[in-house]
Amino acid sequence: MKDNMYTLFANFLINLFIFVLLGFTYTYVLKLEKIGCECAKHPNVDFIKKFSMFALVFIVILMLVPPVLLSEYNGFVGSVYTLLAFIFWIVFAVYLFIVMNYTRYLISEKCKCSEDMRRELILIGTSIELIVLLLAVLNIILLPIIASSINVIFNNASDVKSKFKNNLKNPVSAVKNIPSQLKKTGKLIKNIGSNTKEGFRKLSKKR
Repeated sequence: MKDNMYTLFANFLINLFIFVLLGFTYTYVLKLEKIGCECAKHPNVDFIKKFSMFALVFIVILMLVPPVLLSEYNGFVGSVYTLLAFIFWIVFAVYLFIVMNYTRYLISEKCKCSEDMRRELILIGTSIELIVLLLAVLNIILLPIIASSINVIFNNASDVKSKFKNNLKNPVSAVKNIPSQLKKTGKLIKNIGSNTKEGFRKLSKKR
């Protein structure tokens, strides 16, 4: 119970940080449009503005209905939530990269009318959040899969060596064993898929 409350509080703080970052970005872009800042015009501005609005609503929903509660469901609701959350965070990562590049573009172009304290805060905030997202994906999804694959390789190294020798000695027996080997490979791929799905669920809970 105590751990669950801690997770809910941590999720709330993270979502609050993202909400503030999105609010800064949206109001900053609106301000540049309002004052007619010519040097701030960029092909990605429209996407930044529209996705900021959508993400603000989505984050408010996450703050009101904590993802750790929704992700506990193993049925249809849990699956739909996991899929939607995964898609959102992928697009959000792209959004962060675009916003970060946009603010860097304004700074490198020395766009005077874009000067605002929010510009630097947005650059710092998007950089931090992008790093956090990448570390979360690396820690929850990629590392376990890589570790499992390496473990399988090392554990089966001696077995593979002996089977290779036996196959050279008895090719007919090796051909007969192909269906069972394919069946084992299929089970291994299925297990990797299950681990990946569980990684997505854990990533949703972390958020």
